[in-house]
Amino acid sequence: MPRITDNQLKVGGATGLNAGDGASIAYGIWGNYSYTDYENDLSSTAFDGTSHSFLGGIDFAFWGDSVLGVAFGYEKGDIDTAFNQGNQDTDSYTIAPYFGALLTDSFSVDFNVGYSKVDYDQFRILPGTTTRVSSSPDADRWFGAFNLNSVHFYNNWILGGRFGLLYASSVIDSYTESNGTLVSESRSKVTTASIAGDVAYSFKNFEPFLNLSYQRNISYREISVITGPQPTNDNDDILLKAGVRYFNKNGVSGNMEYSKRFERDDFDEDRISFTVRVDF
Repeated sequence: MPRITDNQLKVGGATGLNAGDGASIAYGIWGNYSYTDYENDLSSTAFDGTSHSFLGGIDFAFWGDSVLGVAFGYEKGDIDTAFNQGNQDTDSYTIAPYFGALLTDSFSVDFNVGYSKVDYDQFRILPGTTTRVSSSPDADRWFGAFNLNSVHFYNNWILGGRFGLLYASSVIDSYTESNGTLVSESRSKVTTASIAGDVAYSFKNFEPFLNLSYQRNISYREISVITGPQPTNDNDDILLKAGVRYFNKNGVSGNMEYSKRFERDDFDEDRISFTVRVDF
């Protein structure tokens, strides 16, 4: 089942590959909604925000135990940037082709590439004044991810593992603020490696599960601020997920999960996510 984590599209190659018995080409459609709440409480970089994300797609089983599909997404973000007494609203539009395949009964691979167009609407307050400075820059984001997955069954217990790599780059076009300040084009890149373990228990049509992953930014560049306390610039974290998956013989499946990020100094993140898939 395709699933969304940390702005990545991930496809579990073992799910949906046997859909559509009797059809010439099996296919599936799916949709996902997630809500994220996050906060940075370091005074010199403080912000507090939420986002609503919608993602859906369609995939086809052209070649046996594999799927090829495309996803489309929209995300709405609202961030209060306390460090400059401002706010930032974002609208992101995404397209992401993806592919997943079973290698053996226990191992699968999946990868995806994608593009997002991001529109910003933001303002800040000039230090020591009440003057509001606004701007509306645009950004282009490109990303790609690869995952090697494993799954093993022991009676009703299901144990899984994953190793993944993610690369993403973002370019914010140059823009002019309402007070005439010209802001130059800026570029950023990130490369993340992760390793995860998953345990689930199958009970009738349901699978309660617990997932723990370690993620490390292997291309991290330290940042600093002119005034106030400096960020710790930690470049790794742990993500805990808990939820339940649902499967039905009529081709309907889904999951709901809650996740929380740990081991990031001065930063908290909580997310809830719901996914529904129908195979034909």
